[in-house]
Amino acid sequence: MLAGLAIPAVLLVLAAACTSDGGKSVSAAPIRIGFIADMSGNQKGIGRSMRDGLDLYLKLHDGRLGGRRVQVVQRDAGDDPTSTKAAKAEQSLLNQRDLLAITGISDVRTVLAMQKPVTERKLPLVSTLACTDQVPDLTYLWCASNLTSDPPEALGAYVAKHAGGRVYVLGTDLGPAKGDTTQTFVRTFKAAGGKLANPDGQPTYAPYSDKASYRSYLTEAQQNGAKAIYVWATGMQAVQFVKEYQKLDLKSQGIKVYASGPLTCCDLLQVEGSAALGIYSSLDYTPTLDNDANREFVVAYQHAYGTAPNEPAAYGYSAASILDQAISSVTADGTTLTGKAVNTAIANLGIQNDPRGSWQFSKKHAPVQKFYLRQVRMDGSVLSNVLVNELPTIGE
Repeated sequence: MLAGLAIPAVLLVLAAACTSDGGKSVSAAPIRIGFIADMSGNQKGIGRSMRDGLDLYLKLHDGRLGGRRVQVVQRDAGDDPTSTKAAKAEQSLLNQRDLLAITGISDVRTVLAMQKPVTERKLPLVSTLACTDQVPDLTYLWCASNLTSDPPEALGAYVAKHAGGRVYVLGTDLGPAKGDTTQTFVRTFKAAGGKLANPDGQPTYAPYSDKASYRSYLTEAQQNGAKAIYVWATGMQAVQFVKEYQKLDLKSQGIKVYASGPLTCCDLLQVEGSAALGIYSSLDYTPTLDNDANREFVVAYQHAYGTAPNEPAAYGYSAASILDQAISSVTADGTTLTGKAVNTAIANLGIQNDPRGSWQFSKKHAPVQKFYLRQVRMDGSVLSNVLVNELPTIGE
């Protein structure tokens, strides 16, 4: 239960953050960090949670990263990374002078669009939520959460063992990234002896659209005798899937749902409501993780925002921590503080005191970390993704 967490000493830091300089010697000129995400569209809750996590870290560290005052330059990409609005937001941010790094990002397609320009500018991009290794050059791309392929990779063998029969696999057509979210699950699922319930033995893909209906797919899964459904969906598509799963009453027929984390993530879970009860998902974070750093983070977040943190908030906090440790390393060495120097420092980090525990970056520039099986349950009077089992460590 989150309500039982004790108030840690970190709240004293939070209370004093705006009034104390901590005795640190700092440059008069603040460093500038870019932040870009959907702040006004269908996934604005995710964008705002990422920013809340970033802001909380700054509050707890007196508005500094690496001992330097920080100015965050924010841009709203909207919920369609292919739109003119998104392109203008990306270009506006990249045109800012003296940016040291960029963070945020709520859609993999934004990563794909920004990979080349940040590499040309030698500007580290620490993606808070949307991460993929399906790019020509990872040098300046870093992931504060997980690759889109990691949660399904962690989940495949478990579902093969526990589904109780054939599984209907339903992905979302994300273009180049759809293999990350769906084919990765199929590979690990089949390797563990799992059998698909899809009519052609291949995963089915719904279009990436808020207007997509899942009734026909769910009916097909039912008619083909599926014992469970694996699904990857996010945003309002996730809500639509969960609502239609409830309307068809598939849970009472014993058809379970397993998903990668986005299905019941964040503010989506509150929109889905009781229809999401019982759904399983794979992810690397839940606010009930039992470690000191997470307990302190959860209490500080509740104190600052009046609610428990969700996954994007934790990742936003982690992104700030990555930049803090990297900038500290550069300044400690007496090296000139540049994007290239910060990028080199990130490559050598071992992340400490993170809400997910200690971890390091893999060769794919994503955390090597343990994943967890969560299930939507009531945590007191609140719907929550509750940890029910451990899954493998991914990224090694």
